Amino acid sequence: MSAPLPNPTDSAVFTQVYDRYWKRMYNLAFYYTQDNELAKEVVQMVFESLWKRWDTFSVEEWLEAYLLKATRLQVAAHYRKQAARHQYLEHLNQAGTPHEQTTENQIIFGELTHRITQLVEQLPGQRRRVFELSRWQGLTNREIAAELTLAEKTVENHLTYALHFLRKRLTDYL
Repeated sequence: MSAPLPNPTDSAVFTQVYDRYWKRMYNLAFYYTQDNELAKEVVQMVFESLWKRWDTFSVEEWLEAYLLKATRLQVAAHYRKQAARHQYLEHLNQAGTPHEQTTENQIIFGELTHRITQLVEQLPGQRRRVFELSRWQGLTNREIAAELTLAEKTVENHLTYALHFLRKRLTDYL
């Protein structure tokens, strides 16, 4: 049967736990990471987590076994985050940055902007006004409905048809 640990306001108990186990936890973290600072950080995160959950924490296994397991899990979490970050950066490098300002991109952007303006001008009056308020002025459907005294559903329909119209005629750019 497990029993809750003493109250953390009795910092002497927490200090005893820390003093007793930190070195083993550090050695384990260092074994996996081969990084002094990272190993210290891992140990600190495990103890911080223990401190935050101290009132509800109960030991179902030996405290040492729990702390060492938590240390291994924290190291694994660090490497998972690091791998995800690396994968994201690789994706950005391969895709190029969206803000890349090459002459070709600027020309294409200018042509696309001109073409969209021409197509929006072809929309029927009310639909064009709804589209412009939504996409160019950033109003919500509710705000557009209030300004033009329309039902929100009518605003949604106008936007749906306007976007369909544009998408259909901009296939060269997609």
